[in-house]
Amino acid sequence: MKVIHLSYPLSPSFVTDSSSIAIGYFDGVHYGHQGVIKEAIRYAKKTGLKSAVMTFDPHPRQLSENNSYTAYITPLLDKLRIFENLGVDITYVVSFCQVFSKISPLDFVEQFLLPLRALSVTIGFDFSFGYQGAAGPYDLQNLAKGRFRVKTIPSINSKHEKISSTNIRKALQDGDIEKINNYLRREYTISGELRGNNGELFLTRPFLLPQVGEYWIKIYALNRWVYSKLKIHNSLYKKCENGQYQTQLFLLAKDLLPMAETIEIRFISLLHTEQIQNENETNPPLEKMSYQR
Repeated sequence: MKVIHLSYPLSPSFVTDSSSIAIGYFDGVHYGHQGVIKEAIRYAKKTGLKSAVMTFDPHPRQLSENNSYTAYITPLLDKLRIFENLGVDITYVVSFCQVFSKISPLDFVEQFLLPLRALSVTIGFDFSFGYQGAAGPYDLQNLAKGRFRVKTIPSINSKHEKISSTNIRKALQDGDIEKINNYLRREYTISGELRGNNGELFLTRPFLLPQVGEYWIKIYALNRWVYSKLKIHNSLYKKCENGQYQTQLFLLAKDLLPMAETIEIRFISLLHTEQIQNENETNPPLEKMSYQR
């Protein structure tokens, strides 16, 4: 997958392939997001175009005064990896700066989408664009003027609740890992490095952490999956000088893992009080590891 970083305004000399493009921030790349991206890929294959995704960095809400989005369900590098695994040919990462945040809906189409040679644009039902999100799918259809196809993907629900990044963030606050994994259609994943002798984990990227508690997890180590527990004493963290993120995460079974190497941690479930107290319980609830709508 080719990754192209863009800033506004685009260079007059910028040239790219014609594409079927999916647009969105896509934090989490959950099941609903996957539907948007897969439709763009489907149409690209049907018409011989390149499949593309346009995403943004940082999150638009980071420009607000309260700066509420400092941690992510899927930081950029993880998001790019998921896009590639889905089969995307090109990802455009647009710098969401103050200048770009003030772009008008018309200029977004005329000065961004058309130069990108987008012949098909796939968006979610709640997509917004332009200054302060002033425009939506209906406006994009009008501004296209037949120059590119616009496909809007409807909401996808699970048990009468919309699958959304906002609801995944709420589930993280509640420690509801089963719901999160269902909405993502994969296990919620973070990565970090072990430091010291107490199993403390330093995050490699600003992942959004579940609530304080103890969790069943699995880690790939020594050429096999190791089931273990992760204790979260504090879900807030500070950025270190080396670019890592320190928080109070402590990993059991640390002796099985290499120190100072990045490890991937996949969440299975939150342990409840009675489970933590049961010393005989050594295996996670594997029957809960299937994710159905």
